[in-house]
Amino acid sequence: MKPKSLSLERKILLFEQIISGYQSDEMITRKGLVETNGLRPATVTQLISDLISLNMVKEDTKAQVSGPGRPEVCLIPNLQAFNAVFVYVDSLTIISSLVNLAGEVLFTTNIEVDNREATKEELVLAVESLVIKAIESATPAMTICGITLSLPGIIDRENQVWKYSNRWPNATNISFKSLASTINYKINLVKNLQSELNAFVLENSQLQSRNTLYIHWGEGIGAANYDSQRMTRFREKGLFSELGQTIIDSNGNTLEQAVSLAALRNELSHCLGCLIGNEKQCAEQVIKQSLSSLPCLETATQTFTRALVNTYLTLFPDTIILTGPFVQNEQVFNLLSQQFFAQLPSYYSSDIQLLVNTNSVKNELQGSIVPFFSQYVNETISKEPC
Repeated sequence: MKPKSLSLERKILLFEQIISGYQSDEMITRKGLVETNGLRPATVTQLISDLISLNMVKEDTKAQVSGPGRPEVCLIPNLQAFNAVFVYVDSLTIISSLVNLAGEVLFTTNIEVDNREATKEELVLAVESLVIKAIESATPAMTICGITLSLPGIIDRENQVWKYSNRWPNATNISFKSLASTINYKINLVKNLQSELNAFVLENSQLQSRNTLYIHWGEGIGAANYDSQRMTRFREKGLFSELGQTIIDSNGNTLEQAVSLAALRNELSHCLGCLIGNEKQCAEQVIKQSLSSLPCLETATQTFTRALVNTYLTLFPDTIILTGPFVQNEQVFNLLSQQFFAQLPSYYSSDIQLLVNTNSVKNELQGSIVPFFSQYVNETISKEPC
């Protein structure tokens, strides 16, 4: 592969700094980019001129930095030029949103696929209808760069195939090539939990030097791992996530069959006196409840904790991040934490951390679209002559 030229690398760097400034409400100017990067003013002027001609950056004439001499014009990304359709799954609800480069959600729609016997053709049609609605919500001035599907279960990223999800077990080996041809946009498949974890680690830079295990306990049970030296091949295919399919008794029952939201839904609904739908609704109902009023969840926590201990003793992570509706209940998390540390052998690492992520939906969005847009930007800039 031909290496990027220094000019291309600098354009990408400046564009990323302009995006970051926009997201953090920092005013980015040509002079500021000169000082930040140690470049000659003429070089920055030329690079910014190229980005403006590519329709990637524009001058914000309403925002100017005052000071001696001529006011400095601020630079902002041209968000109209960078939009994508983002599709993700909450329990049995498939959600589609139109989002821009800054992570702002411009439109959202969803479909409930409550038939667990749904075929792959039915799921593709559901996704297609959602994607088309999101595309149609865009104004004529907007450019849609592509579609990102953040999915549960097993993903073959190399071949872009959704191989399996326990939510719709009959819908296997789903390829979205026909959908890509129908809508004429590139489709990118990502593993949902890996996207969440990557974004969470970026937000918490202290975790970048640690071996981090990310576990979701909700409609299903899955995991992702942050360690560049371990499980790389499996992570690329999304196989490392299938913690919920581990067998926990002599009858062949899996962890998901025993303690997932799918397994507990009816009993939880009975205890709470209301119908529990997706994970968001479950979290809202469970978060303030006393654990004594939910005996099924107390028993499930004990079973889940034993599986967590076994996972730790297999991988020895420094940090375990838990997410999903149940661990948002303080009593559930406290019981889990207490039993987890009590069951560890005496030689376990004393600095292991147990954390809860309550922003998993936001992290899934950021962890999915940031790499997508980054690749799109690189390709756009690289097409231009040096």
